[in-house]
Amino acid sequence: PGMDHCRGGDGAQDVDYISALEQWVEQGVAPDRLLARRPPAAAQFTRPVCAYPSVPLYKGDGNPADAANWQCAAR
Repeated sequence: PGMDHCRGGDGAQDVDYISALEQWVEQGVAPDRLLARRPPAAAQFTRPVCAYPSVPLYKGDGNPADAANWQCAAR
């Protein structure tokens, strides 16, 4: 959310896709969410990147800049 097509924008965009893909291929463990970080040059925060069709939703409690306070949920 907030990321432009492929990269850029106001959203969190630094995601370790390769490690998740390696774990899925080599160990058979598909991720249900990944952790995205906002680059250090901007206001820092983290968000979950959820498996489709789920979307990240703020739980309503705690720091909204911390991905731990978000959940992946059906829309």
